[in-house]
Amino acid sequence: MLKLLFCGKETGRISDIGQDGPEMWATFEPGNNATPLLPMWQFITDEKNFDVDPPFPPEFLDDASWMIEDEEGERRPIFLPAVYDDGTISWRWRD
Repeated sequence: MLKLLFCGKETGRISDIGQDGPEMWATFEPGNNATPLLPMWQFITDEKNFDVDPPFPPEFLDDASWMIEDEEGERRPIFLPAVYDDGTISWRWRD
């Protein structure tokens, strides 16, 4: 099971991983640290907001804030992930 990290803090667990080219997807189980991020994910996954600037702190949207940690503690940088209401997460690796 993988961990989603935001600014070095675990925000949830990732399982059942799939891939289509560079696009990764999985099941996301949010943890306590995910609560402040939920409105942002709802905003960015709503197609009505495609042309609207997100009204969130810059660090939420900064790709440098996001990483995934594997079972051995290895961390890989990712672009801003999208988490959907059905519990699906999608992301792309930055390295």
